[in-house]
Amino acid sequence: MSSRVADRKAPAFAQRFGDALRVADPVLAEGVVDDARQAAMPAALIQSAVVTPAMHRIGDLWARSELTVADEHPATAICQRILASLYGELQREPVTPSGKVLLAAVQGQHHTLGLRMVADVLEGAGSNVLYLGADVPTDSIVEAVERHAPNAVGLSLTMPLGVGRLEAVLYRL
Repeated sequence: MSSRVADRKAPAFAQRFGDALRVADPVLAEGVVDDARQAAMPAALIQSAVVTPAMHRIGDLWARSELTVADEHPATAICQRILASLYGELQREPVTPSGKVLLAAVQGQHHTLGLRMVADVLEGAGSNVLYLGADVPTDSIVEAVERHAPNAVGLSLTMPLGVGRLEAVLYRL
């Protein structure tokens, strides 16, 4: 399939994938991805033009209170499972490491799918990623930053107030 044809087909796949997320049907979601693969859509395009727009759609529905957290969580889990299945195809030839990156979801933050996606992209680009995961206490992040001296630090968006000590160590990088 040419890249133009794949680009034109992507919105229909994204719509179908979003519909599967909306009803929390992992089998239907996997079927959409299988159809995209059978149409010779590359894994990178499936990630960027099928999964990502569908995730945005779910997030928009949740933000408008058309979905509950109980609806959003299975959608996130389905996306994580699908993205994990694409990971091997997204890997490229080994590349020269481009630096050390530390990623963490701060204390109280349990939503890590976006953070995991960032980690996968950076690892694929050759970065040495230190992925700390969810609900990491501020003191542990501070210690990790001091110990590993990463070139960059990525944190989840929901930040507790009063993390001055963490801010101070990040600004020293």
